[in-house]
Amino acid sequence: MNCQQGNASNDPCSIPIRHDTVTQNHESAYYKWSRGDQYLDWYGAEKNQGTFQSKQAEGSPMIWTTNDKEFKNGEETVAKYGSGYTPLNTLGAHYWMLDIMMDCSKTESGWFELKAYSTTEKWEKYTKDTSCLQRKPPYSYGNHLALCGKLNVFKFNEEWCRIKDIPNRNVFG
Repeated sequence: MNCQQGNASNDPCSIPIRHDTVTQNHESAYYKWSRGDQYLDWYGAEKNQGTFQSKQAEGSPMIWTTNDKEFKNGEETVAKYGSGYTPLNTLGAHYWMLDIMMDCSKTESGWFELKAYSTTEKWEKYTKDTSCLQRKPPYSYGNHLALCGKLNVFKFNEEWCRIKDIPNRNVFG
């Protein structure tokens, strides 16, 4: 496939997405940056993607999460504030989450690559995490490799991953 055609809307390697997390805080960075974000791609901000405090998104926004139900006395939750506690985080006190619905038909047999971008550390290094691969991917890769329709967990700049079934969606509230 010939990727990188200039922008997300015409690149065959861009995967159509819809952000699935709903937050009551319409002033949060996540809420603002997720508006108009229609593709999982390598281009950064999309043409109509939202801004937060006059700053343009640098890609698909992630949400800071914790598994601590008592974080800030149980008041700061993803559903209420756009960051904080969510029952989907069963892993620990400091995980970033990208919760999206995506068009799996645009992947390579269910597989797709991704990597995080941090405003302080920039792009993650290339990695070949293989500890979580449930089946052989159809191509060679140099980024985190995720499986569509699953809960994929990675550690920043580490060759560590987990691929699990997605928990029951009624955990959000």
